[in-house]
Amino acid sequence: MKDTTVLIVSVLLILLTAVPGFVHNLPAFVIGSIIDLTIAGYFLYNERPWTGYKASVTSTYFSGLVALGGGLGVFLILPLEPRYFAAIALVDAIPFIVSFAFSLRFLKNLIRTGNILSTGNGFLALLLLVFIGGLVGRFLDNFYELIVVYSGFLIMGILAMMYFRK
Repeated sequence: MKDTTVLIVSVLLILLTAVPGFVHNLPAFVIGSIIDLTIAGYFLYNERPWTGYKASVTSTYFSGLVALGGGLGVFLILPLEPRYFAAIALVDAIPFIVSFAFSLRFLKNLIRTGNILSTGNGFLALLLLVFIGGLVGRFLDNFYELIVVYSGFLIMGILAMMYFRK
């Protein structure tokens, strides 16, 4: 798949549910969610994530974008009536959970060989450090402490990504 096609599909998957959440339109959110689930189902069927590592990463990426768009739509509707939107976003997350379960099977081999931090050309190391920084930041209250913690862990993550790049 070409890079431009991946970009267009990625933006479309996020916007189909994020925009209706932003304008507080439940019917449009449901229609966007159905279209998103259809596209994610197509990638699940076409890529067959149970066949190999590369296929599982591809289907996890696109189904993760569906879940991200649903979550973003719920976040944007949060002050009003998130119950129905959240239920639909939960259904949107099911393909991601399935794809991620298939990906974990292939990640076990990477953990055994010790190449887990170089997965995704070092992006996994970046994400792990940013995630750890987010967890540490949850225990702090001061804005200035949070800026230092978040920027420090982001810088450490970028350095780790550069170190584990192939």
